[in-house]
Amino acid sequence: MNAKCKMQNAKGASVNGKVNMAIQFNSTTFIFEFKVVAEQATGKALQQILDNNYAEKYRNQVALRS
Repeated sequence: MNAKCKMQNAKGASVNGKVNMAIQFNSTTFIFEFKVVAEQATGKALQQILDNNYAEKYRNQVALRS
């Protein structure tokens, strides 16, 4: 298995804001938005990713090559 992994710029700017971290693994990009919560997650991080369309920046990127 030849897996390639690359961490994109932390706090990478998009048109609508900044994502905390993005990791490209082969042809998939994982987008992370971190929130500090007291007891139980509220889903605000995921909602921010969706509302600000952070994935758009990564949609047409070429997959990492072996």
